[in-house]
Amino acid sequence: KRLVVFVDDLDRCLPEKAIEVLEAIKLFLDAENCIFVLGLDQEVIARGIEMKYKELGARQDGDTSQQKFTIEGVRYLEKIIQLPFIIPPVEQTDMGDFVHGLSADWPHEDCPKIFAEGLGDNPRQIKRTVNTFLMLWKLADKRKEKLHDRVKLIRLAKVVAIQTVYPD
Repeated sequence: KRLVVFVDDLDRCLPEKAIEVLEAIKLFLDAENCIFVLGLDQEVIARGIEMKYKELGARQDGDTSQQKFTIEGVRYLEKIIQLPFIIPPVEQTDMGDFVHGLSADWPHEDCPKIFAEGLGDNPRQIKRTVNTFLMLWKLADKRKEKLHDRVKLIRLAKVVAIQTVYPD
């Protein structure tokens, strides 16, 4: 008898849309048995809030002075988010296990080590890079002229990792 709404990647929306979602959620904060789980980058959303509400004119009792105030994005979020949970980055000591678990079919035993040591600590970026590597390897393996005999796995893994870390 509980409604749980998951909203992931809110920070990937345009700032206006993200704020619209937050404002809609605010309408339900007092609703019994209604829970929202938000996946977002707090800094990104806070900046969007600050941009949207950059300058609100404060006029009281007909005061025509040009007094302005701004809304702090972090404070705005604190009023909505009642239990924040910050997901820590993957520890470097656990990175090898994480990367190795991304595929049950590594074409070479040293490939996971290249990605674990060379890509930093962003799991999403590491997973995308590993997927790119595996796709390129499978494409080379399927080529009629057996391109995989000429493509060196370790070299391909390093090139894909370098392209991810240094795209320019």
